[in-house]
Amino acid sequence: MIFLTSLAAAILLALACVGFYLSRHVSRRQHIAALVVTLTASLSIALIFAVALNQAWAARRDRDQRISAARGQHLQRLQTLLGTESAALGGIAGALRDGRYFTQVANDARQAVWHDDVLTADVERHFPEYAREREQLIQNILEHDRALGRLRQRLSADLRLPDATEPYRIDLLSALVKKCAGASVHQPFGDGVYSEPDSSPHTPGRDAALAYEQFRCAPAIVADCRRLFDRADDLAEEAVQLSVVARRDAEETVLHGSCTYAPSE
Repeated sequence: MIFLTSLAAAILLALACVGFYLSRHVSRRQHIAALVVTLTASLSIALIFAVALNQAWAARRDRDQRISAARGQHLQRLQTLLGTESAALGGIAGALRDGRYFTQVANDARQAVWHDDVLTADVERHFPEYAREREQLIQNILEHDRALGRLRQRLSADLRLPDATEPYRIDLLSALVKKCAGASVHQPFGDGVYSEPDSSPHTPGRDAALAYEQFRCAPAIVADCRRLFDRADDLAEEAVQLSVVARRDAEETVLHGSCTYAPSE
């Protein structure tokens, strides 16, 4: 648009210069004729360019308005998603501090930690710094989870349970990791889902509680458990900080970058 406007101005200026030149080097009659021709040509060209430029600028305004509306709508969707991700990161922080083993029953390790959205790729385009930090955190949590899984296998190898108590093994392992790390576990197999109606002192629930109480953590296991809990605290703090970043980005009023849904203006 700027080029066309400049071109029109240049042509009109050139015609004016030609008319001025002719008026200085021709007879009076020719001078009048030159002025008439120059004026007519200038007005005709100005009219043609005015109509064309007006239509072009109108089309440009319509295009800019459509792009602006699309980017505004896209930003609103991303703001909603970032708000959801902020809350999810807060939940991850709590799970890490609680010693959760994310990939315990997951076929896809990543999905055990994080559920990607259809707009995840657009978050990466428009908020690249946050997206990089989030991806790095997810990978660090998965690495921590693999280390926790190996530790649970070592504990499981040392844990001997009667067949009737085997259904409690997974919950026992979670409780024993905390016990070996020095974290208190309040009645992990007391009243509630582990209670048994049978008054016998050897119900599976009571046997699980007894196995928990009698289990002795080897020094190497204790050191590894404490190290993992310290690492989990560090990752939880990172998740909290990233949650703040996501909430801050959700308050952005300008959509930076471009994508399929929201092209650049």
